[in-house]
Amino acid sequence: MYAQWFQSQDKSEGIASPIYSSVTNSDGTFAIHMKNFFTALGDPVQFDADPNKPEFEKWRIWAVNPDDGTYQMLSAPGNSVVFPKTAVYDLSGNLVQKIDSNVIEGADFKFGERIDNSVMHLTNPDGSILAKDNPAEKTGGQVQGHVQWNYGIANGSETWALYASRSQNGDFVAPNVKVYASYLSDYAVQQINKKYPDVRGSDWTAQKEAELQNWIHAKMAQEGKEKWIAETVSGFTGQDGEYRLRFNGTYGKSATERGNVPEDMWHTIADNPDAGSWTLPNINKDHKHINRDWLFVSTEDIPGVIKTSPFYQNYYSSYSGGNWNSHGAGWTTINMATTNYDMRNIDFAIAAGDIDFEVTPFNTTDKPAHPGDTAHTTAVNIPTKFSDNLNYRIQWKAAGAKDVIAECKGLHPESNGTLQSCDFTVPKELDKSTIYTAYLYAEDDKGQLSDNYLSVRWV
Repeated sequence: MYAQWFQSQDKSEGIASPIYSSVTNSDGTFAIHMKNFFTALGDPVQFDADPNKPEFEKWRIWAVNPDDGTYQMLSAPGNSVVFPKTAVYDLSGNLVQKIDSNVIEGADFKFGERIDNSVMHLTNPDGSILAKDNPAEKTGGQVQGHVQWNYGIANGSETWALYASRSQNGDFVAPNVKVYASYLSDYAVQQINKKYPDVRGSDWTAQKEAELQNWIHAKMAQEGKEKWIAETVSGFTGQDGEYRLRFNGTYGKSATERGNVPEDMWHTIADNPDAGSWTLPNINKDHKHINRDWLFVSTEDIPGVIKTSPFYQNYYSSYSGGNWNSHGAGWTTINMATTNYDMRNIDFAIAAGDIDFEVTPFNTTDKPAHPGDTAHTTAVNIPTKFSDNLNYRIQWKAAGAKDVIAECKGLHPESNGTLQSCDFTVPKELDKSTIYTAYLYAEDDKGQLSDNYLSVRWV
């Protein structure tokens, strides 16, 4: 676990603390001591946990995924970038800033099991995803949403849905990401109802849901996924980050009611999305449905990122309301259409979870730079997948000043996840001791900067 804080005195650029670290305890809790320190100019600096004047403090809190093969980081305080962006207390999740005791509490990280597409979707004998490539232009049985890089953090308090919305500068589209969607078959729903007559009723619990999902996976392994998964469809996000998939649909009013559909059609899959009728509430003789209480949507694997999604476990989930909703809390923007089985705003937000940004070979403690010296930057763990339209910018500023004195624009990550150095030479005519700070930002291919800088180093 790592933490660092920054002071932006009088809203001009200020100074950055050393990086402090700790490890989690056996119960998952952690504490990091934000020690007082002296700047290279000999000035004392104290952590106040206060984003207000006179220091206008900001902080960055981040973690290393202990097992990237097992866990997926779902969320982190401030999405692991520097926050809050203005003088507003951040109350996202359980965050609390206690300015009387100079403490931040509730800086919680959430991890989930890594999504296993080969388990959750139909597969070929070799384990590859058996998905019909069904990009959608028409409505009816459509799964719609977007995938974005989330480097903009709103002030105040963020919900899951706000993390995944495109509401901040720094929310950049992620094109060419493959997205999969599946739902359980009528046979599967019938078997679930037999095994669990009170499924997701008033007395349902998270423990019962976990037991149910484990049972579903066991039955799939025993009987074959082709009996339990009705359809798997796929498609790619466009240059706008949007994806639209479309199921063919299952004939019948529902898994348990035939409606007006002929007996021999009930429970069968339509040949294509346009065959039959999606219209609700009318139940025609060729009516189709999707078992939306047993849905799963995912992206292809994106290693080394925070990924915020309504599908954050290997669960077939419900968004239709009722007494118990397995994943719906905080995802108020999801729209399950009542007229045609469309499923809208199933969004995904991704962000770098562990960027390491350094200035070498100088520091402000035992190796300060001198006039004429050149400092170099290094940045590692920069995501390289789905980043064609995502660049980075490094700006150098003097402490106490707003103006940029040097910058490198349009830096694109190398294949090994590094950025080219943005060198800065200390002015030879410098007449007083000065702290220079390097700021790392994300920017899109049009030069739009993220509101929040991702990391900071100083010399």
